[in-house]
Amino acid sequence: MTTKPKFIAIVAFLAVYGFGCLWLGHRNERLEWEAHVAKLEQEYERKESESLRHAERLRQEQEQRYIVQMEEVRAHNADLLADAIRVREQFDALRFGRDSTGEQCCNRVERCERLLSEGYQLAAEGEGLLRERGARLKALK
Repeated sequence: MTTKPKFIAIVAFLAVYGFGCLWLGHRNERLEWEAHVAKLEQEYERKESESLRHAERLRQEQEQRYIVQMEEVRAHNADLLADAIRVREQFDALRFGRDSTGEQCCNRVERCERLLSEGYQLAAEGEGLLRERGARLKALK
């Protein structure tokens, strides 16, 4: 063989060898990246499912606290209503049997009745706020 065909053969061989190396390198790099992306996707799905479970657990805890608070407010409102009825009955009883100190008692009883009524209204307002909160929690479901 002469020099020129040998040179062309060597250059062709090196070109084919270089192309083969590039192709294998690219293939290996692509496989590594695909494995890395698959691992990242699995990690993301795991984190997402954990965050969803955590959010659901928080929602359930809030709902339980809301139920307990509603029961406390209802019990408190029942107590306030019983107190208001008792004070009103005492006021009516005192109104019919007034004496010199009865006027002062009457004024005190009226003030107590107003305070109890105001407390009952505030408790009712609190119950309304808790209902709104409950509606918002249900809307988050």
